[in-house]
Amino acid sequence: MCASQRLLFGDSSQRDRLRRHQRCIADYIDYVVGMNSTIGDDAAIKFAIGFYDELGAGWSFEDAYHGGCDAILFQSHSVNALQGIPEENTPVFKNLKKSPINGNKSG
Repeated sequence: MCASQRLLFGDSSQRDRLRRHQRCIADYIDYVVGMNSTIGDDAAIKFAIGFYDELGAGWSFEDAYHGGCDAILFQSHSVNALQGIPEENTPVFKNLKKSPINGNKSG
């Protein structure tokens, strides 16, 4: 991973503002991780743990994003599956130089 890569985290409340200013943001930020809707606390924590575990292991931002989604997916099968809450599809990764990626590795 290059030391000059820049990542911005946003939540669902910032989604519209980030879309409107995408071109300006792209001059300064390489990647964005956001949420396409409200996400529960447990899923957000699982995503953060999965994301930072992979990032700390030297994986790219995109790989770390998939690790976060996988962590939610694993948690959702054990907890939220009974409630029908597929939160592993809530996070969104966007490489501002490419097209967006939604969902997990298997999706």
